[in-house]
Amino acid sequence: MTSLSRRAFSKLMAAAALARQAHAGAMPMRTLGKIGFKTGILGFGAQYIAGTGQANVDRIVAEGIEAGLNYVDTAPNYGDSEDLLGNALRGKREKVFLATK
Repeated sequence: MTSLSRRAFSKLMAAAALARQAHAGAMPMRTLGKIGFKTGILGFGAQYIAGTGQANVDRIVAEGIEAGLNYVDTAPNYGDSEDLLGNALRGKREKVFLATK
């Protein structure tokens, strides 16, 4: 398992705090472009999950979805984040808009 840098850890914790705050009330929603998908104002950027371990990613994704996050962003150059997200989203895929670059 790769350790997180202080900066990456801070970003993850800030996102978790925002998600918890959003969960306390209804997360504000916005319409995504012309496709009409309603997404929360917070999204999940998967750049920093690479190398953190499947169990951690499963927990982060499950808690995020439970808190109302429904937009997930990843890219091939984010290490193994696509594989980790694929496993974490198994059975939950219909709940999120998944964007990849």
